[in-house]
Amino acid sequence: MATIQEALSVVKANSSRTGSLIALFNAKKAELEAALANAMTPEIQAAIDEVFTVESADATAIDTALNDNVPPPVPVPA
Repeated sequence: MATIQEALSVVKANSSRTGSLIALFNAKKAELEAALANAMTPEIQAAIDEVFTVESADATAIDTALNDNVPPPVPVPA
């Protein structure tokens, strides 16, 4: 059985990885847009936008699942 500290470490690691993945996708999107700035057709732009829309929806689903399964913190008496 994992201790609460082990569980917290796993949750923090997942949060960091999710943030890193989002940052990576945002950077790649900017690189693609810059590289294709002069050759961008509306169809290519729409496809790129769709990739990042789907990725954002996946990130939202992951966040929702994590938030739904994490109990609220226990208040510490003052």
